[in-house]
Amino acid sequence: MDMKKILLTYSLFIIAFSQSFSQQWSNAGQIPFANRYDDIYFVNQETGWTVNSEGNIFKTVDGGDNWIFQYQNSYYFRSVEFLDASTGFAGTLDSVLLRTTNGGATWESIEHLVPQPFRGVCGMSHVGDNVYGVGVWSYPAFFIKSTD
Repeated sequence: MDMKKILLTYSLFIIAFSQSFSQQWSNAGQIPFANRYDDIYFVNQETGWTVNSEGNIFKTVDGGDNWIFQYQNSYYFRSVEFLDASTGFAGTLDSVLLRTTNGGATWESIEHLVPQPFRGVCGMSHVGDNVYGVGVWSYPAFFIKSTD
């Protein structure tokens, strides 16, 4: 194969795959101002939640075009995770962990359910019904897991 064919084949390959694997980004609506938003979680293309440094939790039901205020406290929220459209968790920099079972309409404190002292749930993830949490940046690190 001559060099022109090799270069042409290589160029077409790069163009084809760079377009098929690229991500297009755009603004997803206006979210209320805060100094910092630390986490966001969507259970589907339309329904999601975000948390911020000002102690707020917001929900969207239209893919982020509009955000509905759901909760406010003095906590610095670092993480948010939902198992489904109803059950979710919000972690803070303090020793506070919140849970909702109604899509965020109300939130309850559940740190008494965690068997060890912790400070700052900075990240969460779930597999099935088990929720995992990790933290924190300025205290001893920890790893927690729900069992029900």
